[in-house]
Amino acid sequence: MFRAPRATALVIVATVATVAPVTALHAQSVCTATPVVVRVIANGAPLAGALVQLDAAPGRARTTTTDSAGWARFPALAADTVIVQVSPPPGRRLVSRSLRVPHCAPAGADAPPIYVRLAESAVQLEQIVVTAQEVGRSAEGGTVTRIGRDAIEHLQASSLADILQLVPGQPALNPSVAAPRQALLRQAPTTGGRDPGPGVEAERANALGTSVVLDGVPLSNDANLQTSLTILNSGPNTLPPFASTAGRGLDLRQIPADQVERVEVVRGVPSARHGDLTAGAILVTSRAGARAPEMRVRANPQTIEVSSAGGWALPAASGLSLDANLVRSNDDPRSSVDVFTRATVQAALTRERPQFGLSLRVRGYGVVDQARRDPDELRYQRAVASRDEGGRADLRLRAGARDDWHTELTASTTLAAQRSTYQELVTRDIFPVASARTDTLAPGAYGRSEYLARLTVDGRPHNSYARLEARRPGQGVHHRFDPVVGMEWRYDGNRGDGRLFDPLEPPRQNFSVGDRPQSFAAIPSQSQLAVYAEQRWRHLWRGRLADVSAGVRADALDPSLRGAHGARVVPRLSAAMDVGAGFTLRASAGAMSKAPTLSQRYPLPRYFDLTSFNYYPANPAERLVLFTTRVVDPRDRRLQSALATKHEWAVDYARRGVVASVSVFDERTRGVVGTTRTPVGILVPQFRAAATPPGRPPLLELAPFRVDSFVGLYDRPRNSRRVHTRGAEFVTEWPEWKRLGTQLALSGGWFRTRALDEDVEIPVEQFISGATQPARVGVYQGGRGIEVQRLLTSLRLVHRAPALGMAATVLWQITWFDDDRPLGRTDGVPVGFVDRTARITTLSRAEATSPAYAGLVRQVTPLEGRWERRPPLHLLTLRLTKSLPGHTQLALFLNNALADRPLYRRQRQLGFERRNEPAFFGVELLATLPSLPTRS
Repeated sequence: MFRAPRATALVIVATVATVAPVTALHAQSVCTATPVVVRVIANGAPLAGALVQLDAAPGRARTTTTDSAGWARFPALAADTVIVQVSPPPGRRLVSRSLRVPHCAPAGADAPPIYVRLAESAVQLEQIVVTAQEVGRSAEGGTVTRIGRDAIEHLQASSLADILQLVPGQPALNPSVAAPRQALLRQAPTTGGRDPGPGVEAERANALGTSVVLDGVPLSNDANLQTSLTILNSGPNTLPPFASTAGRGLDLRQIPADQVERVEVVRGVPSARHGDLTAGAILVTSRAGARAPEMRVRANPQTIEVSSAGGWALPAASGLSLDANLVRSNDDPRSSVDVFTRATVQAALTRERPQFGLSLRVRGYGVVDQARRDPDELRYQRAVASRDEGGRADLRLRAGARDDWHTELTASTTLAAQRSTYQELVTRDIFPVASARTDTLAPGAYGRSEYLARLTVDGRPHNSYARLEARRPGQGVHHRFDPVVGMEWRYDGNRGDGRLFDPLEPPRQNFSVGDRPQSFAAIPSQSQLAVYAEQRWRHLWRGRLADVSAGVRADALDPSLRGAHGARVVPRLSAAMDVGAGFTLRASAGAMSKAPTLSQRYPLPRYFDLTSFNYYPANPAERLVLFTTRVVDPRDRRLQSALATKHEWAVDYARRGVVASVSVFDERTRGVVGTTRTPVGILVPQFRAAATPPGRPPLLELAPFRVDSFVGLYDRPRNSRRVHTRGAEFVTEWPEWKRLGTQLALSGGWFRTRALDEDVEIPVEQFISGATQPARVGVYQGGRGIEVQRLLTSLRLVHRAPALGMAATVLWQITWFDDDRPLGRTDGVPVGFVDRTARITTLSRAEATSPAYAGLVRQVTPLEGRWERRPPLHLLTLRLTKSLPGHTQLALFLNNALADRPLYRRQRQLGFERRNEPAFFGVELLATLPSLPTRS
C-alpha cells in the first residue's frame, strides 16, 4: 500500500536531488531546439496569408502568417510535440485545422517541416483523426486521453459529457441535456437502483473528485447550496425536487461541445500542479484565436442547438474570437412542460510576444431547467424550475522567455445567481406551526389544512482562483529537465438569500421535523491554499529515453495564522522507460485530496417541533398550542478532505503504425463524505390545562404531568465512506488500410469497485415506521455497501472517402458483464442497540445471541450476498458525415441502430430492468462562412 509519510519524504528527496544540479547542465538536450517550419496547402496549391498559431504548451502560443509560398516559420523550440492551428486567410471558405505533431530532432539535425492541408470540409481531408489518442508521456502526468477538434466534430455532442464517451471504458450514451450530467472516471457504476447508500455516494464522490479545468482554471461547484431539506420518508441521499448538483461534481451540460477545441482526460497520478481532486482531471481548451467563422445547427427528437463562432487576427501577434451557443430541449417532444434551455457567450483575446504573453477570456451563461405546471393537472399544481446565470473572467499573464526562467500568473473569478423554485398543494389536517429558532418551550400558531406551498432557494455563489507559477526548462548533454514551483489559492462563498417560504405555509414535512427560512449569508466562506514543486527529467541512455517526474504538494483548508482546518501533504512519483522493439514501460504512485463542499461542511440546522399541549376549540381566541422545540446542528466540525492513493502500471507500444496501450491500476479513496442518518433523543414535557376561561387561551399547570421520550432523526455528513477500484484500460489502433480508406480502433475498460460505509449501521427508520416507537433498535457492524464489476469494449471502424467528401464511423460496443452484489449483509447479529434516548449500548457476541436480544437479530437469507450477473449487451451506433455544395456539411447520427433493449429479470429482487439506451437519431448541419478580415 502507498504510505503517504514515507513516500512524501522519498519524493521530496528526489525532487531536491533533481532540481539542485539544474544550473550545472548545459549544451544540447535529448530533443534539441530547432526551428518550426509549417507549410499550408489548400486544393493542392500553397496558401498565402493563412494564420498559423503554434502552441508548445497550453497558454504559450506564437502566431504568424504564411508567405506567398505557403510557408510559416517560427524560432527554435525544444519540445516533444507541438500543436499547430491554421486558419484560412480572409475571404476564403476553408475549415480551420488543429494538429498535434511530433517535434523532436537529435543533435545536429532539424525537425522536418509540418504540412497542413485545408479544404472546404474536414471530410475532404485524408488525415483527420476522429478517435481519441492515448498519451503515455504527458506533462500533465498519469494516463492521458487526448480528444481533438476533429474527433469532437464527428460526435453528436451537445456538451462536454458527450465527448467523454471516447475515453476507454466509457459507455456511449444518447446526447441528452434532460438531466444533470456528471463525470465517472475509472469506476464502475454503483447507482441505477443498485444501492441507495454507499453506491450513490461513491458515484457522487467520483464526480466531485474530478477536476474540470477550463483554459487552465479549475471550475468549482463547492459553493453550490441549491439543496432542499430531506423529509424523513425519503432516503438520506434523496435529491431535491429541482435540478441541482450541490454537494456533487460540476454539471457537464454547462460546457457546450461546440466551444471546445480539445480535451485531455487525465487518470491515474496527475502532475503536482493539479490539486483538489481524487478521481482525475478533465483539461478543456476552448476555441480561441483567428479562425474561419461557422454556423452549426444540430437537431434530434429532443433537442435543437444552434452555434456560431469566428475569430479575427489582430496586429502584434494577437487574436480575438467570439462564440455563441443556444440549446433548447424537451424530455418528451409531445409535451412542452419539461424544458431545458442553455445559452452561452464567450469572447477570447490572446496576445503573444517572446517576452510576454496575455490571454483574456470572458464568458457569460444562462441555464433554465424547469418542469412547468401541467395545465391538465389541477389537483396538486406541481411546478419546478431551476435557473443558473452567471459570468466568468479569466486572465493569464506570462513574463519571461519560454526557454529561460519565466513566471505565469493565472487569475479567475466567477459570479453566479442561482434560483430554484418548487410548488405543490399540501393537504393535511389542521396543524400547528412553530417558529422558535432555539431550544425552548413556546407557543405556536395554527396553519391552514390546505395551501399551495412555495419554496424558493436563492444562491449567489462566488468562486475565485489564482495561481502563480515559475519554471525554467533546461537541457544537458543527455538530459532535459523542467522544474516547476507554484502557489495556488481558491475561494468559495455564497451570499444568497437562502431558503425562502411563508413560515405558516411551509414545504411538506413529516415526523415532527420542522422547517425555517434560512439565509446563506451566515454560512462561512471557504478558502484553500496550496504550494507545490515538481521536477520532470528526461535522460537518453544507450539510445533509449527514460522519464522521471517527482513532485510534492501541500494543501491547506481555511488557512490562518493559527493553523488550518485541515492540511494534506501528498507526494507523486512517476517513471517511464523505453525497453526497445517499440515498447515503453510506465509506473506511477501518488496521493491526492479533495476538500468538502460548503453544503457538506455547513448543513443547515434541523428543527424538531414536538407538541406539549394542544387545545383547538371552535373559538380562535381560546386556542393554544405549546411546542417543545429542539434545534440540532448537523455539522461535523472534524470533517476533513478525502484522501486518495493510487498505483498504476502500464505498457505502451508504437511501431509500424500500430499504437497500443494497456494500463492496470489500483485506486483507494478514504474519508469520502457520506450522509448518515443519526438518532437524537428528545424529552417532551406534557402539560394539562388548569383552567379554560371563556374568550381566552387556557391556563396551564406549572409542572408537566408526564415527560415523554421521542427519537428524532437527522442527516449528518461524515467522513465514513471508502471506495476501492481495481481495473485495467486498453487501447489499440491499427494503421489505415489505404486501399479501402478504413481504420480500426479498439478500446475498453474493466473496473471492479467496492463502495463501503465504515460507520455502524443503525436502521433508525424503525423508530418512525410504526404506530409506536420501539424501545430499542439494533446496531450492526459497519462495512455495508456494494461491489460492482463491468467490462466494456468499443470497436470503432472509421471509413474515409476524401474524394467523395464523406466519412463514416461504426461503433460496436459490448458490455461483456455488468455484475453487482451487496456487501456487509451476511451477519444479522447486532453489536449493540440504541434506546429511545439515542444512547448506544454495546453488546458482546454472547450477549447479542442471548434470548434477551433475540428480537434484534436480523434474518439473513442466502440471496443477500448473491451476485446479480447480467448477460452481455450489444450497442451499435452509426455516424455519417458528407460535404455538400455551398460550403456546407451534413451529418447523420443513429445510436442503438438495432433498437436492442432487452429486459433483464433480477435475481435478488422481484422485477425487471430495461437495459441499453433507447434508439436515438439526430442530424447536424455545418456552414462555413468567409474568413473574417484581419484587423490592422
